[in-house]
Amino acid sequence: MVSPSHLRAFGMTRSPALLEAPSCGTCRFWRKRHSQTDADDWGECRRMPPTLPEIGDEKLVIAGIWPCTTSADWCGEWESSATIVSPDHEP
Repeated sequence: MVSPSHLRAFGMTRSPALLEAPSCGTCRFWRKRHSQTDADDWGECRRMPPTLPEIGDEKLVIAGIWPCTTSADWCGEWESSATIVSPDHEP
């Protein structure tokens, strides 16, 4: 994570989301699963390409599978989903 002093040296500030704990829910590679309820806290990690399951039946359609995690899970590949904002940057 970039320190506040390094950001100030370049005239940048830290986005509030960078202050959150590193977890799947704050990772740039994690996508929340669409659900009927807000209580569903599951999503997919998109850090690596999907894996293909080994299925011996040629009649089945094979789709890629991403690892499913909750927003509170974490791993060593976490990268912030927040952006570093420069004062000169216009949305």
